[in-house]
Amino acid sequence: MTILLTALLVMIFSFIAALVISIIRPRLLVKSVLPALGLTFVLAVIASYFVLPAWTMLSLAGPNLVALLVFSAIFYTLARTSGEGVPDKSINISALGGAVILLFLLVLLVRSLFGYEETHEAIDNNSQVADNPPSFSEEETPVQVAPESARNKMQKAMSEVDNAQFYDFGDIQAQVIDGEPMYVANVDYTNLFRWFRGDGTPGYFQISAVDPNDNPTFVESSMQYTNSSFFNEKLNRVIFSAFPSWYQSGSTYLEVDEEGKPWYVQTVYQNRTLTWHTDHTNAQVVVVDPETGEASKYKADNAPSFIESSYSPAMASDMNDKYGKYGQGLLNYMFGKEDVLIPNENGTENKVTPVFDADGNMSYFTDFTSPNEDSDSTLGVSFIDARTGELRLYNGEEYTGAMDTQGARGIVNRQFPEKEWTGSMPIMYNINGNATWVVNTLDPSGLFRQYAYIKANDADVYAFGETAQGALENYRSALASTDEGVEASEADREEAQGTVDRVVITSGAEDASLVQFKLEGDDTLYVYNTSSDADAVLMKEGDEITFTVNRSEDMGTVQEITDQPW
Repeated sequence: MTILLTALLVMIFSFIAALVISIIRPRLLVKSVLPALGLTFVLAVIASYFVLPAWTMLSLAGPNLVALLVFSAIFYTLARTSGEGVPDKSINISALGGAVILLFLLVLLVRSLFGYEETHEAIDNNSQVADNPPSFSEEETPVQVAPESARNKMQKAMSEVDNAQFYDFGDIQAQVIDGEPMYVANVDYTNLFRWFRGDGTPGYFQISAVDPNDNPTFVESSMQYTNSSFFNEKLNRVIFSAFPSWYQSGSTYLEVDEEGKPWYVQTVYQNRTLTWHTDHTNAQVVVVDPETGEASKYKADNAPSFIESSYSPAMASDMNDKYGKYGQGLLNYMFGKEDVLIPNENGTENKVTPVFDADGNMSYFTDFTSPNEDSDSTLGVSFIDARTGELRLYNGEEYTGAMDTQGARGIVNRQFPEKEWTGSMPIMYNINGNATWVVNTLDPSGLFRQYAYIKANDADVYAFGETAQGALENYRSALASTDEGVEASEADREEAQGTVDRVVITSGAEDASLVQFKLEGDDTLYVYNTSSDADAVLMKEGDEITFTVNRSEDMGTVQEITDQPW
């Protein structure tokens, strides 16, 4: 029914033209007008079924112009072949209708050209600007595995699915399940024949988004209405039928509730008044039950609690684009380029990367660079709250001279040319007051190999490790060994002493080892690089030691052990 009504809306100007022509020349009604209307309506139904134009003036103006041209062409052809001829007034009527639509589209175009700054301002009103992002905490900040690695493992696990040849993976979506960051991927049909033969897709895969050693789990849950279904079971058609006056942002994605039941989620929006610009401040989210096709719509921040991403990655990417480029309007972006920020396109989903904070809240990360084509430095980073759409921009002094995501990936790529390992999913954190890129290192098959920590404004300071914690320890050791790190540590250095309670020795950068220890009655984790004190590997529990240390939160970088028993 929604498609039929859409076709009628698409033909408003065609009906007006037909009515006026019938009044001017009544005898053309049966021979030319009604057949032309009927055929145009059939074509409009078919086109509406596949195009799904929203029920707004902005969306229906173009289709109305096309339908009017089609109706006019069919009517003129039938009128001539019937021998009745084409009245001059009917030509004028069609031309007038087309002129009205074109004038409306022209007004929209002009209004939209002057609407960029307003769109930026609307986003800016729901944004925060600060110097540096919150400090990294190894116990609270989840360091994520690149989705390419998760996808690789899921593909290898497809044998768990019955009739696996029928199916393929859909989009991978990051979310929190039972308090843990996870990746979820729905199983999709491969083609129309498989959909016709199948009786719903069998379920979805899930895998940890922070544990590179985790293996995917297949969860059985039959889904009839999916992205890969056809005809009336295709999700975008289901959503359009329920809410035809809303635009859909990007593709639908899967989220899982507390009971493990999957739901499809789609961000929907409307445009700002008389423009083609998205109204980012009024985004809403549609939730579809894939078993029944029932759809419900919520305001973004009032969606069911299990939904992390009321704002889609596509919506977040568009927000970054409008916010960074058009603070002073379209003309400034095109010519002056004052205060213009260009969002990089190295994200994992629609140019952004989903990341989690210590509380399990999800945001979309990206970094900004200069409009100068030769620039490879970042001008700041943004985090867009996936639930509320709030944009947080960080562009403090720590970003001065900092490399962008492309530069961070390049450093990783150059470290392992013989293995062809590459950098993926760069995310910037604030570690010990330093803007730091954390990058996944993947092998050619997409499997995770190491983490890389890279100081954003000094390409010579970096470290690798097979675990996030190990790489962090190596990186802090590398920071302490730099001139800047030594100066900083001397300024904040203090003396400490105590009895060693626990100690472990791990591999560090180059040929050095890292001695990690705790003292009795002290929760601080101390790290000591043995590059200048090889005997420190002899440390054992019960040793009485005195040392100088540079403290940072719950961790201390030991500069020198001044009194020891070995």
